Amino acid sequence: MQKLSKKKIVLIAYGATLLVGLVLVVAMLLIWGTFFKTNRRIVLTNLCDAFFISGFVIFGIGGLSLISTTGFFDILAYGIKSVWFLFIKLTYKKGDLESYHDYVMRKREAREVNRVANVPLYITLTGIFLIAVAALFLPFIYA
Repeated sequence: MQKLSKKKIVLIAYGATLLVGLVLVVAMLLIWGTFFKTNRRIVLTNLCDAFFISGFVIFGIGGLSLISTTGFFDILAYGIKSVWFLFIKLTYKKGDLESYHDYVMRKREAREVNRVANVPLYITLTGIFLIAVAALFLPFIYA
């Protein structure tokens, strides 16, 4: 089997994310009954809304993914781990739980190893693209 090049993998990632966004758009249009409406302004408004909502959702997921690669949520993850470890584990001994500093350093080292592979920028950019498509419908709505 032939190994895919990095460029093809990136194109597949963009295409898959765009496909998810378009499926969300079509689902919203079906729910709203846009395909059976005849008023031009309502159809354009529904198209604008559907592209904006799907773009905003995808942009939000991508933004949170990008933020998570910086270690922003480390304290939340450490807190949950600590609570789980202290209250659920019955065989807790002093010294079993690593300090917050050690936890952050271990996570930081793991992120540095995979820095390029961890950045899901394609999700955020696809969300921005869908929001831009929604913005293209605005002049036609208010014309």
